Amino acid sequence: MATLNVRQGPPIGTALVVVNKDPPPIVRLQGLERPVSSLAENVQKVMGAFYDVHKTLIARKGLHKGTIERFKEAKHLFRTECESLRQVLQSGYRHAVDFTSSCQRAPNDRHISAKRCQLSGKSVLRDLQEVNRVYDRDLQSFRTQEKDLKDQLTEKNKKGGQSRSSTLDSQQQQTPKDAHPELTVTTLFSALEDVRSSLWDILAFWENHAAFLTLIVNRQSNFPSPGDETKATVEIWIKYQAALLQASSSIAQSADAMTIDPAIVQTNGKTRRRNTYPQARADGGKLPLNDRRSYPAGADKANRSDEGLYSWWKKICRFFSHSK
Repeated sequence: MATLNVRQGPPIGTALVVVNKDPPPIVRLQGLERPVSSLAENVQKVMGAFYDVHKTLIARKGLHKGTIERFKEAKHLFRTECESLRQVLQSGYRHAVDFTSSCQRAPNDRHISAKRCQLSGKSVLRDLQEVNRVYDRDLQSFRTQEKDLKDQLTEKNKKGGQSRSSTLDSQQQQTPKDAHPELTVTTLFSALEDVRSSLWDILAFWENHAAFLTLIVNRQSNFPSPGDETKATVEIWIKYQAALLQASSSIAQSADAMTIDPAIVQTNGKTRRRNTYPQARADGGKLPLNDRRSYPAGADKANRSDEGLYSWWKKICRFFSHSK
């Protein structure tokens, strides 16, 4: 099994990750901006995938109610974890601001804020470790539903179970997911694994960063040297700040969107048009267009109109005869 050794690289906010494998060792540079941005994108994908699976489930007839309820519980758990993750990213942003300010201090004053940076950095690290632990646990638990979800959707599809979709949806051309609804489940778990990978990358960076801060406090390492080195460090950590803020906002929006359940318009049987006027002409176009008898259900209306006109004329004649 591979072991992961992390050590601080050049003090510009970039972690040097060394993965020992035989043979040969793999060395890769890992910063914070890319995994944080990827995390926000992957959370958005998970949000959309949860919606698609939920919509597919409630659109299938004959599914056990417990299946949907267990799925909704897992969806709620992920939304709760998104909120916890958003708070951790905000804490990371505050630490990034503090660390950037410390780097810009005069060399003789930097050690004053080093301890504070170390404490806040370790606090973020502990929160990230907890988020990763809870996420791995809940994902492993949710994995037990994957096969059941696929089997039920596949079984219903083979039986030709009609979906209770809206008339508009039924008129649209089917997508691969419509023909194979179990694909929505595959997409969901793939997106969940992508989130997991992003969390691991962020955790690896922060473990390395916290170790570097400890070295500074113990006077075994230093902040970036004044000049170009400090300038480069400040620039990259300002990018980290922007990435953390943007990811926090994006994840908050995704979490809010997950509170919305898909709505399915149910229709009983085929939709039928009302017998409204006008429809096809019953006379084949022989009578004038202004003659209502030429349309279905128009003759009765025309007769009622003629009877009313005759009654009105009769009353007028009776009035003049009495006036004489």
